[in-house]
Amino acid sequence: MNCLACCSQDMLFQYVLSGWEGSVADAALYLDARLNDLTVPAGKYYLADAGFGSCDATLVPYRGFRYHLAEQGRASVRPASREELFNLRHASARNIIEQIFGVLKAKWDILTRAPEYDMDIQARIPPALAAIHKFILKHDDVEWEDILGVGAEDPNPGT
Repeated sequence: MNCLACCSQDMLFQYVLSGWEGSVADAALYLDARLNDLTVPAGKYYLADAGFGSCDATLVPYRGFRYHLAEQGRASVRPASREELFNLRHASARNIIEQIFGVLKAKWDILTRAPEYDMDIQARIPPALAAIHKFILKHDDVEWEDILGVGAEDPNPGT
């Protein structure tokens, strides 16, 4: 199953589309979401991986240039061009989506084992867990400590 998820930098899901066949391209999911119910405020952008096309609401990395943070670290070199620098910053900022799914998988192992439900039920699980995750983080300060480490600053104070 393929999912499209958008999140903010404070680890809160903003949008989840779930239930598509695993072979569906990311760009097709995004197009469906934009045509139906995913709105992007004017002047704002979503960071997307190279599987998405460039459009007025997504920023994708430059193709043909180093991208991943690990590659930069292993190479022990500074970005050699503005495109490599953009890709490095893009990867760093987009890493939040990897972190948020890591948190979900650590908390709910239903996401890490073989599915035991029909596809229509499976498709409801990621959006439901995303909603529960968002609710918990908005209303439980202790949960922020568990995710960020004890004594870490709450990135969502006062909510």
